[in-house]
Amino acid sequence: MQLSNELMWTDQANCKGLDTNDFFVEDGGKRYENESVLKRICASCVVKTECLNYSLHNSVTGYWGGTTEKTRRTMRQKLGIIAKGLAFEGLYK
Repeated sequence: MQLSNELMWTDQANCKGLDTNDFFVEDGGKRYENESVLKRICASCVVKTECLNYSLHNSVTGYWGGTTEKTRRTMRQKLGIIAKGLAFEGLYK
């Protein structure tokens, strides 16, 4: 299965192949257990900008582009961005 063109950048992401559970908080949780590790992973990632842009423009949960959901909400407000909901059809070609 091949990713759609919109997500081709994920092949180059530092997080590719890592346990994705670390990038999400447990139900009701407010803090990422290993946020300092996540920050380091994202800091040196060559597609951090693409990741952040994707997460700002789409309603995704978790740690994306070096940001938490709370940080992205603030960024969206300041930038006037309205995130679109995700439809999983079409994610893969």
